[in-house]
Amino acid sequence: MNPRRYQLKKEAAGVVMRDHPWIFRDTLSSAASVFHDGDWLRLVDGHNKVLGYGMFETDGAIAIRILRRGAAKPDATWAKQMLATALAK
Repeated sequence: MNPRRYQLKKEAAGVVMRDHPWIFRDTLSSAASVFHDGDWLRLVDGHNKVLGYGMFETDGAIAIRILRRGAAKPDATWAKQMLATALAK
């Protein structure tokens, strides 16, 4: 599945760069209205730099849950590694 590109406003980009796990709905632009529940998003800043990847939700205060920061896409290897780390705790 290819993630859809979403350019974050400065405030939301700052949230991602500060390692916060969520992006709240009130920091999104109107361009987010085209997304549906569960859409995978490639999150970019105003210079088109990939800041991370997240999953969109249409309802509630939390609009995007950050899955992975940086330019590397979340893939099966990453998911297995994250699950193993969580289970080891």
